[in-house]
Amino acid sequence: MSRRFSSLLPAMLAMACLPATLFAATEAQKNAAVDNALAWLAQNQQADGSWLEFSGDFRVASTGAAVLSFESQRNIFGQQIYQAGQNVVINGVNYGDVVGKGLNYLFNNAAVSPTGVHFGLNQESYLMGFAVPAIAESKNPGGTVNTGPLTGWTYQEVVQGAVNRVVNGQIPSGNPYGWAPGGWGYGSYADNASRADNSTTQWPVTALLYAPEIGVPIPQSTKDNLKPWIAYIQNPNGGSGYDSPWYLVDESKTGGLLMEMKLVGMDPSDPEVQAALSYLNTQWQTGFYDDPWGGNFGHPYAMWSIYKGLDLTLGLDADTTEIWNLHPYDPNPPHSIDNPNHGWNWYEDYADFLVNSQNADGSWNGYWAWTGPLATAWDAMIVSAVPIPSGDVPEPAAWVIWGGVISLAAGFGWWRRRRAA
Repeated sequence: MSRRFSSLLPAMLAMACLPATLFAATEAQKNAAVDNALAWLAQNQQADGSWLEFSGDFRVASTGAAVLSFESQRNIFGQQIYQAGQNVVINGVNYGDVVGKGLNYLFNNAAVSPTGVHFGLNQESYLMGFAVPAIAESKNPGGTVNTGPLTGWTYQEVVQGAVNRVVNGQIPSGNPYGWAPGGWGYGSYADNASRADNSTTQWPVTALLYAPEIGVPIPQSTKDNLKPWIAYIQNPNGGSGYDSPWYLVDESKTGGLLMEMKLVGMDPSDPEVQAALSYLNTQWQTGFYDDPWGGNFGHPYAMWSIYKGLDLTLGLDADTTEIWNLHPYDPNPPHSIDNPNHGWNWYEDYADFLVNSQNADGSWNGYWAWTGPLATAWDAMIVSAVPIPSGDVPEPAAWVIWGGVISLAAGFGWWRRRRAA
């Protein structure tokens, strides 16, 4: 398994005399799947920069996911291949323009309130988890917004304003409604009038995990306040409930629970983390039609949630100590494993399923709540093994001008690097 890389990679790797096993068919299939998915997304972008969903507010979600999918594809130097303003023309489409138009759509649909920046009033906590990562992953803190109500703001200021809004919307302890504290409801308002649930909470947490990528730190108090919610919402079987530990326990929300545990600094060896992993292992082969709200394989929402949680907790080179209840491994193509660092594991199971279930046009199917653009953006990021940020502020060197001189050895080391917990 490799991170996504540019068309220059084969020549560079040949010069470096890398092992031939890294060029095996499975890697080529993964890269082709991602290329086809990005081409489909580029072709289906609307004139206003958005991707269509079933309502205007949720168009922010599909647009944020699509922009993040383009931004997350990197070459071996860690340089962004598809970044706003870059002239990268593929099949007659400038992917740099695709990203720029998508970001402008998000900025045009932002608003400023006394508590910060938001991107819609309908389920805005969800939308934070789509818009903020797309802006933060630009890795361009000094970029300036030139359209919409945030004109003149820097990208970093936009993300800071969104984080302020998220922090303000966390359910406080001792709230007058008697709700369990620490999570988020659908709206990020002062004295939040919407009880928390763990389907919603994973999205502000996603925003908080990505915000440090553009230099916006997360208040320690927010992390500390999240801990009671984590303790409350986890069922004794290790899974996450919806708005109580006993109601609608499923895989999707358990992936979100692992993300929350990572944000607050819980260790993979903690019993609560191990219990969540054990639950996911037990439910691993559950499909979309087994549980249309949270089943695993074939459910893009659940797979993206679980991917984020497992990448943060175990990494993509994990063995089968925690997640071993995998689909049977077929040693024949297209199921052959060409990664020298590990055999069949949770990531390979995911990638194999997605490569073999992609539509001929490059898309993946959605479902009644979220349609093709979201499914395609999420699934492309899973196949390309995008790294999920850990919520720590990176060193300033991470924001150097793209394309700086980096040695080939260092670049290859980045490419080979696997994310550990």
